[in-house]
Amino acid sequence: MPPPRPTRCLLVYPKFSDASFWNFADIMPMAGRKYITQPLGLITVAAMLPEGWECRLVDLNTRTLEAADLAWADLVMTGGMITQ
Repeated sequence: MPPPRPTRCLLVYPKFSDASFWNFADIMPMAGRKYITQPLGLITVAAMLPEGWECRLVDLNTRTLEAADLAWADLVMTGGMITQ
């Protein structure tokens, strides 16, 4: 019998509202970036998950969540700030 497949965990960081102070959309072209901050909370959680788990991060400030992302995952986690 083959060993079990590792648990797949999808970490989804919510998008900031267009009306939020934390939405830096107007300065991103000047900085040459899609978004200025990193989802450090979710990255920290990923580091605390069991060693054999596969993790993917989707930052909704930089791209959309696709059906394929959800189909890949066994578990979906999210985090964020109150403004999100």
